[in-house]
Amino acid sequence: MNREQVRGLVLDLGSRTSHTAIMAQSLGIPAVVGLHDATETLETGAPALIDGYHGLLIVHPSEETLREYAEIERQKGAIAERLTQLRETKSTTRDGCHIVLSANIELPDEVDAVLANGAEGIGLLPHGISLPQSNGAARRKKSNSKSTELSLNGLRQIR
Repeated sequence: MNREQVRGLVLDLGSRTSHTAIMAQSLGIPAVVGLHDATETLETGAPALIDGYHGLLIVHPSEETLREYAEIERQKGAIAERLTQLRETKSTTRDGCHIVLSANIELPDEVDAVLANGAEGIGLLPHGISLPQSNGAARRKKSNSKSTELSLNGLRQIR
């Protein structure tokens, strides 16, 4: 999937905790899932606003609705800017205890974003994640000693 060409996802099936919804969120793509008949009732090319935070699909949004969501986007940008300023702040408690901040990832190529956002490590990886191998290929591992070693090599590369 080319992330630059996908502006949002609207699906008939799924839930907020479905793999598709989680992946979309991790990729920063708004998604609304579980609409049951969206693919049958939506007209091709109809202007639509996808509110992935609240699970709303607004077809033919009014000018007022567009202004409201433009303001929400502006506020999100301002918050992101303030958070950027905190990236390099040390995560240390008042009594001097350092806390390691780690980030969960869905895809190996999210490592750069983890580092760019100030995390110090990877927290959770999904079971069966495709990890880069020493030859640059990526493939899904099975549970055996050889594949465990391949997985460990892939994890070492993420480090």
